[in-house]
Amino acid sequence: MRYIAISAILITAVLAVAGCNSNAPADKESGYAHMRLTPRDINSVRVYLADNPTFRRQYELPITQAVIREIQSASDLKITDTNPDSILKLTIKEVKERVDIEDDYDTVESGTVTLYVEIEWTDARTGAPIPVQRKVVSASGSFYEGRGDNYNNAVQEATKKLAELIVESMYDNW
Repeated sequence: MRYIAISAILITAVLAVAGCNSNAPADKESGYAHMRLTPRDINSVRVYLADNPTFRRQYELPITQAVIREIQSASDLKITDTNPDSILKLTIKEVKERVDIEDDYDTVESGTVTLYVEIEWTDARTGAPIPVQRKVVSASGSFYEGRGDNYNNAVQEATKKLAELIVESMYDNW
């Protein structure tokens, strides 16, 4: 019991010190900083349909749609086709599938799919590249037939994770 009380005091002290040393303007009532996650001069983005030079088709639209949804929900950028401040281009570099378990008839019962996407973000006004934290992002999804999953579930899982990582890569370095 004493250990828990000491831990709580230490955590409170660390959080208080971290909040006091913030360089961001803080809200006087809550103490939280209000900073944009994306570069300050970029307010809108046009997202092109993902390019796919691989032989694996039908990944372009789901990845593009997932990235657009993630931008709308996790950033302050507006999606637009007319006069955007920036342009986001995605290129599917590779789709890897791994079989984990097969039955006696070579039917896949469990596996993993991994998607690799290259990010290119440019300022539409100047043509200059906007730095991203990761140039190539990858995400995996797995399935197991025994719990009712299938390959499509794994692709959806990988696509959602990939979209989250792409938007996180667009965040400005603090």
